[in-house]
Amino acid sequence: MKMKKVLLTTVAFGLGVMLIIYLLMDREELIQVIRTVDPKFLVIAFVLQIVAVTATMYRWKFVLDDTHIKISRWKLLQITFAGISVANLTPSARTGGEAAKSYFLNKETGCRAKDSLATVIAERIFDLGFFIIMGILSVLISLFWFELPIWLIIIMLFLIAFTTIMVLLVYYTVTSETFGLNFMLWLIKKFKRIIERFKPLGEIEEKLEKDFKEHSENLRVYIKKPRLWLKSMSSSGVMWAADIARIYFVFLAINLEVNPALLISLIFISRAAGMVPFLPGGLGAIEGSRMIVIASAGIATEGAGVHTVIDRFFQFWIVTVIGIIFAYYLGIKNYEQGEEKGNKDKNQDELKIQGQSKKE
Repeated sequence: MKMKKVLLTTVAFGLGVMLIIYLLMDREELIQVIRTVDPKFLVIAFVLQIVAVTATMYRWKFVLDDTHIKISRWKLLQITFAGISVANLTPSARTGGEAAKSYFLNKETGCRAKDSLATVIAERIFDLGFFIIMGILSVLISLFWFELPIWLIIIMLFLIAFTTIMVLLVYYTVTSETFGLNFMLWLIKKFKRIIERFKPLGEIEEKLEKDFKEHSENLRVYIKKPRLWLKSMSSSGVMWAADIARIYFVFLAINLEVNPALLISLIFISRAAGMVPFLPGGLGAIEGSRMIVIASAGIATEGAGVHTVIDRFFQFWIVTVIGIIFAYYLGIKNYEQGEEKGNKDKNQDELKIQGQSKKE
């Protein structure tokens, strides 16, 4: 029931975004653009989207193979699709998808929850590493090959700096156990007012001190292996190349020639916009940022709008639908029930604490 409600909300929000795009365009020009659509290029774009998701699966598979967690590529591809769909439907900067992937992996392989979560986090770190590289390349392209608004370049630089700091912080937190534990305890104390609404602060600190060493050791093993970095970066390269090629073929489908340099900046900005935590799948933010970048390359609003809608159909909607089918096949209902049970347990704990406080 929860998934259906979230899906309906996302669909309604998505339709609202498409309506806004439609209202920004000239009707006659829009009809002319739609009439030029070449279906064969759309088929190629769909295949490239599947290649991109498959490359994402392989990046995770390399980590699992290193951990000796056995699972078939087909089953892992299902979990990858399911994780993406959950990430697209939940406004949580994709963290909802990571939790779902960890749950499904634990369910399908019987590995410990700590180990499955560690592989998911490691895969995410490798993803962000390549994101930084593409961000730097994107800024250089924007400066030398075509002009973007200066405010957009500043935002891109900020995102690169922020992501780099986060990756380095995670790396140092994992590799230096004393610093890592002290840093996590400091964060908990800084946000204790928010954290205490969900669980007693002392209980969280005790659990962190107990489990942090094991979690950090697991991650340390992954991120200190150059060979694993190389394999994961190669998968990321294939994923980004497939995404860029998909965008290019959608341009060809609507009979528009674009500067190839534009595509790298376009995909980087789209991914950055997708990190907005309060928007499911980056809906609205991705579409808006894409239209700004495409328009900056001198393409008419109608072309930018049609391209954005078609490409997001492949990149967001088709992947989400496929992922939902796999999620139900894998047992998303059990995952939701587990979350509901956890929320009930939290509420009961809060009531007990309140009752004890009144007695005192």
